[in-house]
Amino acid sequence: MHWIETYPKGMVNEGLTTIGVNGSTGTYYTGGILVNIEGNRFLDECVWDDAVRNTGLKAQPDSYMFEIFTDKILEDTQGTLRGAYDSFKEGGAYRSRLIEANSIEELAQKLNINVENFKATVEKYNKAVIACLLSFGVCH
Repeated sequence: MHWIETYPKGMVNEGLTTIGVNGSTGTYYTGGILVNIEGNRFLDECVWDDAVRNTGLKAQPDSYMFEIFTDKILEDTQGTLRGAYDSFKEGGAYRSRLIEANSIEELAQKLNINVENFKATVEKYNKAVIACLLSFGVCH
């Protein structure tokens, strides 16, 4: 596979075989995480440097990733420079491309990624977020 350094994520544009579309929701700026096909988080999502993300993505199995987020996290992208809320909200142009689930286990199965790795990744991330919020007195 050859690489063209452009944007580190994308989707096939239905109906056009030579033009892709930006497949990012931008949720990693509002609390979403990026995981590889093994269910593991592989970089700090707050890094705004696309070159860093490109390098991280290229190092992943099959150079593939998923953006993982909740409805609330997607809503929080409204009005952000990098958020794609309008495209992914209910009725949005790319809403059909979202894979939704009622549990971490169900989502892992739908994405065909390792359930145990994915659960551990999400639990570790959530614990870190709570610890950070506690350290700032945001949680009770």
